[in-house]
Amino acid sequence: RVIVPTVAPDNTICDGNLKNTFCPLDSATAWAYTYKIAGVVQSITPYISVTDSATYGSYAFAMLVDASSLVDTMVTYLREDTTSHDIISYNVGAAQEYLEVPNAPTIGQSWTIPGSLSKKVTNLSADLHTTNCWYTNLLEISVFSGNTIIYKYYYKRGFGLVCKKDVLHDKNYSVSSVHFR
Repeated sequence: RVIVPTVAPDNTICDGNLKNTFCPLDSATAWAYTYKIAGVVQSITPYISVTDSATYGSYAFAMLVDASSLVDTMVTYLREDTTSHDIISYNVGAAQEYLEVPNAPTIGQSWTIPGSLSKKVTNLSADLHTTNCWYTNLLEISVFSGNTIIYKYYYKRGFGLVCKKDVLHDKNYSVSSVHFR
């Protein structure tokens, strides 16, 4: 006798919410990450959640909170541009917006960000294996200080940030669970 499950398995950890954005910004969306230093899993679990919104200029930005400040600063402000659908960040300290993730990235596309850094699209179809999934076709954005890569970010459409690699310090933050509203 074959038993057929009545509920489809939850594949959101691998598939995301199937939205056509590199960073779902719905309130109550949350990502937890496994944190490794030199390949060794650390006891802390960084957790980023969309908790609120704030208005800067005439735009409402989703407020992403990382209480650990390990994956990102404690609070990051992001919005999706209504025309280009790029993900835009607001830097409170510099009182300026900048591109976080392009919606239609092209290989080699680059831009500057506060702190004398630059970002560059370095791969449009990166593969990445985590504890839970084998991700394919990820967008890889590298952060440079001069000519030195200091971070690599991996994004999946409908999912958000899958992994951040701190290249200089051999630290890795890969998604371990996700909740979409």
